[in-house]
Amino acid sequence: MQLPANISEIIQGFETWYAGDPHRERETAYASALSQDRIANLSDAELVQFFFQFASDGGKVQSGGHRTAPRLQQTIEQDPQAFRKHVLQPFEAAFDVAGWLADIDQFKGWGKGIATIYLNRVNPKRFVVVNNKSVDAYEALGYPIRRSSLATTYADLQTAQADLLSRFPALDNYYRTDALSHFLIGTETGKELIGLDDEGSEDGEDLPAGDRPWLRFPWLRKVTMKDWQFFLDECAKVIEELGLDASDERLVLNLRNDDRRRMSLNLLTRVYLAMNHVQATSISIQLQADAPDRHPDLGLVLLKAFKNEPKSAVYELPIAAYRANRNDLLLEMMGIAKDHMARSGERSRQRMHHIPDLFPFATDRSFRAQGLDHLLNGIGQWPTLTNDDEQSNSSHSMSLRHPLNAILYGPPGTGKTYHAITHAVAIVDGEDVAAVKRRPREQVRQRYQQLLEARRVRTVTFHQSFSYEDFVEGIKPETHVSKDGDEEVKQVTYEVQDGIFKLMCASARSGEQGGAVPGLDEATLVKAAFYKVSLGQYNSPADDAIYAYCMEHGVIAVGYGGAVDVSKAKEEASIRQTLEAAGMKDSEGFRYTVTVLRTMHLDMKEGDIVLVSAGNSLVRAIGRVSGDYFMDESAPIRFKQFRKVDWLVKDVEIPVEDLYPKSFVMGTLYSLDPRLVKKDYFRTAVSSPVPRDGRYVLIIDEINRGNVASIFGELITLIEDDKRDGGKEPAKVKLPYSKKEDFSVPSNLYLLGTMNTADRSVEALDTALRRRFSFVEMASDPDAIDTKQVAGVDLVALLRRINHRVERLMDKDHHIGHSYFMGLKDLNDLKRVFKTKVIPLLEEYFHGDAYKVGAILGADFVEKVNGAVKFAKGFGELDEFETKEMHRVKDVDLIQDAGIFKNIYEAN
Repeated sequence: MQLPANISEIIQGFETWYAGDPHRERETAYASALSQDRIANLSDAELVQFFFQFASDGGKVQSGGHRTAPRLQQTIEQDPQAFRKHVLQPFEAAFDVAGWLADIDQFKGWGKGIATIYLNRVNPKRFVVVNNKSVDAYEALGYPIRRSSLATTYADLQTAQADLLSRFPALDNYYRTDALSHFLIGTETGKELIGLDDEGSEDGEDLPAGDRPWLRFPWLRKVTMKDWQFFLDECAKVIEELGLDASDERLVLNLRNDDRRRMSLNLLTRVYLAMNHVQATSISIQLQADAPDRHPDLGLVLLKAFKNEPKSAVYELPIAAYRANRNDLLLEMMGIAKDHMARSGERSRQRMHHIPDLFPFATDRSFRAQGLDHLLNGIGQWPTLTNDDEQSNSSHSMSLRHPLNAILYGPPGTGKTYHAITHAVAIVDGEDVAAVKRRPREQVRQRYQQLLEARRVRTVTFHQSFSYEDFVEGIKPETHVSKDGDEEVKQVTYEVQDGIFKLMCASARSGEQGGAVPGLDEATLVKAAFYKVSLGQYNSPADDAIYAYCMEHGVIAVGYGGAVDVSKAKEEASIRQTLEAAGMKDSEGFRYTVTVLRTMHLDMKEGDIVLVSAGNSLVRAIGRVSGDYFMDESAPIRFKQFRKVDWLVKDVEIPVEDLYPKSFVMGTLYSLDPRLVKKDYFRTAVSSPVPRDGRYVLIIDEINRGNVASIFGELITLIEDDKRDGGKEPAKVKLPYSKKEDFSVPSNLYLLGTMNTADRSVEALDTALRRRFSFVEMASDPDAIDTKQVAGVDLVALLRRINHRVERLMDKDHHIGHSYFMGLKDLNDLKRVFKTKVIPLLEEYFHGDAYKVGAILGADFVEKVNGAVKFAKGFGELDEFETKEMHRVKDVDLIQDAGIFKNIYEAN
């Protein structure tokens, strides 16, 4: 383990601090109170009271748990013997700490912090404390700490602290190594010694979750209601735009009560938005470094500049100036935030200062109204948090408010497509992604398949040839086949066809209305025949009157047959005779007229269902036949042949594929194959496995492989949250091909992209599009590998070492994904993965440079190519600087010793 070069100085600084800090005085607290005999002999009431007090004062190690202690008290009172048995286990010699930590979830109010403090108080030489500070501190010292589960975090922390104790025995025990965490993370001296970036730190405001001493800060009451509302609305906008929720560890909402009085919204370690109240109310916002040159009249004052990416700075300006330029400034800030979050880690080191109540204060208007009344006017009580889930911290979490536009990004093999399924199910079902992840995978896949079949989720893959015409709409050739007697006649036409995005918008729009069609009973669906009918030409304004007349009068109409009444005909031959008697001659058009009128008059029955087409890909009305055929020569439209219908739904846009697996073809009226009609769409919500209302998801795989600016076109504006239907500033455009109606994007359609960062980085995406998407990192996670060892090879250590080296030579966007190592059983499987996945990827990354592949995998996988090269005559005098050593990758199939793979992570 390579510790910081100044580790001795760090320990010396800690010892100086520790000698005068309250931690030193509290080191032996509870030493006499925590013994096996004493806990075993406490009465139930005494047990309850003792642990209530222990939780309340945080074991005299950290800030008290005033919020969780009452909950723990209730838990113990319900079953004191179960809790007593639990807390006696750490005294046993064969105590299983991992199993014990897994059991703490069954005791509400007994979280990881207070539970591990209890372990440490039982035996400070045996047990460590797990909290955010300890994890951050030992990571800062260079120790690898996994966060995948409490048990793994505990094990890694114990390994790290045991190593430190072996180097510095004077530390003596794990209570002091935990106190070191407080020194390194919580003091200016400690942070300076480990070079911790202090921007965004809220020193002195490490408030316990749920405790609200900040309500007593005098300056809060000097902020006007108007300014409070304005700033909280800004925070809510940022939170929603970036797709954050209350449990997102990149987000910190905090208050300072020192000489920098402010409420701030931090992302990772940086302040992005803050309301300042030192002398006068002002706003701080993170902008590009050249902001003063672009906005010379705003009175921008530099507060903090950043050396690293993004090249930006925090500026202060008057609230009035911010209000006047709010749209431009906020958009710029969110663009910086998205870039920063896409490149940086998933957790803020300042998360310990996050105040949970401030999240609903910003995002929930009813909570805010009650809170501001209490804070500013002294009216009523502070609103309560009704969610009992200790981990979420807030019942007003936006965890179910998934971002409308999100991209899952990461290197190859990290399961982006795998996780897209999880995210899609979570979005449609209105659940938290973490909750769906906990379900059995087969159950998630079955649910995903249901959603695919119901057209609630659809997928598309971008590639270099994918275009706007494929995605939104375009003119494409269509071949239609008709019959002239026994001879087939093919005709090519060019029509406007809707792309997958436009069709998905139509599905979502009908679903947004609770499903387009009222549910039909099973008897009706079994009996009904289904027909497609065209009420004039959809793209012809001249025929709009036909559609409008039919909608108003509850009829369908056709133009074939003119004003000839065939109502007395009992079979097709009679229709033919009636038309011939009216002067119509036998021809291809005549034969089709007979077919249409026969279908309308003789084939259709009451209760049958008619689908009114809008082009070949959409349905704009659905009706149920309710009366007989009739001819009305006086009708004010050019169609005179009618049939009565009751409209189930009209003036909609439902993709044909939601109802029928084939696109409609040219033809005024024809029957549909009843076996292919998707009758689930017409069933009641109770009997249908997937109700039609709610959310829809379009998964765009490999979103960065297409020309996204060209593919999205004018949608670049329409997909924004506030530009969608029902948004604050809804926008519509007239599409370039159809030109019939203004087009908008419904607010219940979610775009979920996947992006391979090794193929093309975030920066390569169109900037305007990138600002409109939230980015969710899918990092390589060696701990997720299911089989940890194969043929004695530690796959976790192997992959971690490979990725460390790759990141050193390139960046983390080119890590090797853990999914390649899933399901391996033996050495042959491992060799196959290296031959077909790992080595080809590395060769691609390093452009075939086998020497760099060797730097990653070692000399066992690469060999130097010996032998002189004879250059062309007259060009053989090349010195060593003009030639290079040649290397090549060895044949992995020849490996017989698993030790070669071990050398990757064991060798220096």
